[in-house]
Amino acid sequence: MDNCNQNCTNNKNKTQNANAIKSKSPQKTANNDNKRNHSSSSNSEPSSPKLLQHSTVDHLKVQTSNPEAYRTLVHYLRNEKAEFHTFQLKEDKPMRIVIRNLHPSTSTEMIKNELEHRLYEVRQVTQVISKIPLPLFFVDLEPTDHSKEIFKLESILHTKIKIEEPHKPKIISQCQNCQAYGHTKAYCGYSPRCVRCGDDHSSSACPNSRQDPMRCAFCTGALYSPPHHNISNATFTDYFNTIKNNFIIGGDYNAKHNAWGCRTNNPRGIVLYNFVNANNFNVLAPPGPTYWPSSPAKNPDILDIFETKIPSNLHCLTKNILELNSDHSSVILNVSATVFARVEPPRLFSPLTDRLEFQNIINQRIDLKIKLKSNYDIDEAVNNLTMLIQSATWEATKPNKTHDSKNNYPIVSDQIRCLIVEKRRARAKYQVTRLPSHKTAYNKLANLLKKVLAKYKSYEFEQKLHSLSVIDGSLWRETKRLLKYKTASPHC
Repeated sequence: MDNCNQNCTNNKNKTQNANAIKSKSPQKTANNDNKRNHSSSSNSEPSSPKLLQHSTVDHLKVQTSNPEAYRTLVHYLRNEKAEFHTFQLKEDKPMRIVIRNLHPSTSTEMIKNELEHRLYEVRQVTQVISKIPLPLFFVDLEPTDHSKEIFKLESILHTKIKIEEPHKPKIISQCQNCQAYGHTKAYCGYSPRCVRCGDDHSSSACPNSRQDPMRCAFCTGALYSPPHHNISNATFTDYFNTIKNNFIIGGDYNAKHNAWGCRTNNPRGIVLYNFVNANNFNVLAPPGPTYWPSSPAKNPDILDIFETKIPSNLHCLTKNILELNSDHSSVILNVSATVFARVEPPRLFSPLTDRLEFQNIINQRIDLKIKLKSNYDIDEAVNNLTMLIQSATWEATKPNKTHDSKNNYPIVSDQIRCLIVEKRRARAKYQVTRLPSHKTAYNKLANLLKKVLAKYKSYEFEQKLHSLSVIDGSLWRETKRLLKYKTASPHC
């Protein structure tokens, strides 16, 4: 749990992204508390624009039919002081391009004047600075047809240049007002949250000193529940009602239940299990025990868990750290916006290991005539035995000559794995709702995934062909495999 605060910050801020409202123009989102308060008044608005809305457990997503309806709705929500966030209109977004190879000393005003002289409508020009000024300039243009012709430019200011689209950032944008992820300060209607202390005020108005320890605005921290106290459903309700929005709370709950891998159920575990299911929370538990009792009458079990309420687009992975500095071992919770790759656990033997040869090598090289009188002698003997086992395993494992490691396909990229996850979620959503809009979204993701996979397979096959060689015989083996065909079995 030492990494909880570090890893949870990214997660929790993403959690509030679940509170956004969508529009065919940009999206807007409001909390359900505000939704109930404003639903009656919005119905009484004269000549209200056509809206499409989708309600979930904790937020309302609204789509407007046109930009004017979007601006009207945003103005109304701000006047009613509703909590929501939205996004920039497509019509208001500038067309951003990157100019490369201009000298870093070139002034942005000079670049703007030169482009305006060529009849381009320029909003602003900014230079990329990373410790020192770089020969990179961002240019924001008005989204007109003439602006698209700027990619044909090959030189300005007597300098050969290269114009390209900016790379899409891999990080998720964070709001500097409410500290949530997925939107920005200019389009945020939530109450401010301090980035340093987590309280309900803006970061610039924080009364704490910069030397004071920082606290995440969404991570509540750790929790300890003594085993001999009576904990009821009302106790959990009172505690979690004090927590706003999304959270990750890790600690020793002293609650056992088979649902998160414990050996048995105890009364507190049953109460917590029912409470979690009733409130749509999640319990994240490590794969192994976290409590290691000193008494032989007790068995190790899982007591340290995380209770979370985070967006479904975040992926979590818990790990045990077997450093027994107490009767409880530490737990690390990793949270990521991308899917975690499955890592094969290290194994001493493989199917190609000759175990009989391994045994003979150990018998020949092991030295049992050693002294074990001091701590140094014991450590030295353990190291020598470990190195002997490793070297014997490597010698007893023969290389695989039938399969060339160069021809093995690498693990698919994060982009493909994320697309697979999104497609599966869209399919599950459509199977539940059966709405045409959800079916359209699912089909769109499925077709996109097919195109990406086809392109990926084509690229991998091309790389495989380039790796074939006559010297090692891989070219002939691959040719033989491709020409091999199976005769059709005769029909009876």
